[in-house]
Order: sequence, then structure tokens, then C-alpha cells
Amino acid sequence: MGLLVLRGLARIGGGFSLVGLIVGAALTFVSLGAAAKDPADRDAGMIGGAAGVATMVASLPIVGGLASALMWLSGIGLLITGGISLYRFHKGLKARG
Repeated sequence: MGLLVLRGLARIGGGFSLVGLIVGAALTFVSLGAAAKDPADRDAGMIGGAAGVATMVASLPIVGGLASALMWLSGIGLLITGGISLYRFHKGLKARG
């Protein structure tokens, strides 16, 4: 869901989105800062950093369309993966009880 929101922010203003660049840069720096502080948060920080970079790239007019499409596909894929995990979790709970 977050990637879909970031994709929307990156598309504000048409071809060049200053809002998308600012939000992407902030997300990148905060995520990489969290990854550097605690080894347990390294994976989540790297994923957040990658999402921030993708948001910045999607804000650019030249390659923004491709990055925006990839963010949309990734967001839908993550929603489907979350739904499958939720279904398996619910199925496991029913099997125990």
C-alpha cells in the first residue's frame, strides 16, 4: 500500500515532481539511517531506502514512467503477497483450534 501512495506522490505536478523528490529523499535518508543504527533493522531500512530511491526516480520526467509502472506492479505484488500470508496464518489458526 505504501508504494502505491509513494507512486501517487511522485506523479503530483506532471512530469517533474518536486514533492516526489523531497518525499523520496526524506524516506531514503531516514530508512538508511535506521539501517545503519541497528543491525536488526538493516533489511527493513534497505527496503525503505530502495522505495525512497524509486520515488525520486519516478518523479523525474525521463525515466519516471517506467519507475512509476514498476512501483505500481510492486505495490500490487506486495498486497497479493500480504493477502496470501494472511490466508495462510488464518488457516494455521483454524487447524490448531
